[in-house]
Amino acid sequence: MHSVVIIEDSFPLRQGMILTFDWRALNCFVAGEADNGEDGLILIREIRPDIVITDIRMPGMDGLDMLEAMRSSGGDAVCIVISAYGEFDYAQRAIRFGVSEFLVKPFEMSELNGALKNAVRRAEQIRHLRQIEEKKGVLYGDFVAEDGDIKGKY
Repeated sequence: MHSVVIIEDSFPLRQGMILTFDWRALNCFVAGEADNGEDGLILIREIRPDIVITDIRMPGMDGLDMLEAMRSSGGDAVCIVISAYGEFDYAQRAIRFGVSEFLVKPFEMSELNGALKNAVRRAEQIRHLRQIEEKKGVLYGDFVAEDGDIKGKY
């Protein structure tokens, strides 16, 4: 199953997503929730979720700053951004951080469902790539240098 973290300052919206969405139908579960970017970043670093759903404007650290910090520390979660603001600047910044989907509030649950289906596909690709990297490490071990070149005697 894919772990999902929801960071949204609106309690009714956050709880609505958690309680009314059929997470199991998409092979997902909600692993954690936060109401601001600072707590969200701590949660992401602890849980290392497959998927992050976040609002942009929140008290303290906003969602995009949180995603930037996550990416800079090596986090590779698939991200869905939700916002009441459809401004191009936000969308542009979101794209720089590899955001999978950008939903503008209010959104329909069917839109979230479509965004999550895409996020699950991307999370599965990331998981598959990680497995390949792990297998390469096992297969080649000491023969592969950090830059990917083969080292040592042939």
